[in-house]
Amino acid sequence: MSEVQPESPKKIETVPQTPTIPPAPPQNSSTTGVKGFLNGWKLKVGLAVAGLLIVVAGLFWFYYPYKIAMIGLERWSRESGAQSIDCMMRDTDNNQYISCSAKMEQKVFPLECGSSLFNMGCRVSKAELLRE
Repeated sequence: MSEVQPESPKKIETVPQTPTIPPAPPQNSSTTGVKGFLNGWKLKVGLAVAGLLIVVAGLFWFYYPYKIAMIGLERWSRESGAQSIDCMMRDTDNNQYISCSAKMEQKVFPLECGSSLFNMGCRVSKAELLRE
């Protein structure tokens, strides 16, 4: 009662196995560890951006009082009919006023202009008041 089955016409193909390569042990590359961190591009870009921000902040800190004093001088000149000349770069006597000059009726007036947003405007210099 055993029946013999005919061989199937389908041929089973064997797939050749590809040799597997074991993973290589980690090497001491220049991208790992502290040395790799110090050589990385992220650190270099970060230092460049930080340096740029420090330069911009330093320039702002240096020129801010001068710009505020110039705004005050321009406003004072406009209101009094004088011609603004210029202001010093820094507050030399540390009284929150910068020395400025304006010309009115062919006479130069020494002024002191505030170097803070909370103290804008100009006043006639104390030396000029004592001279008169």
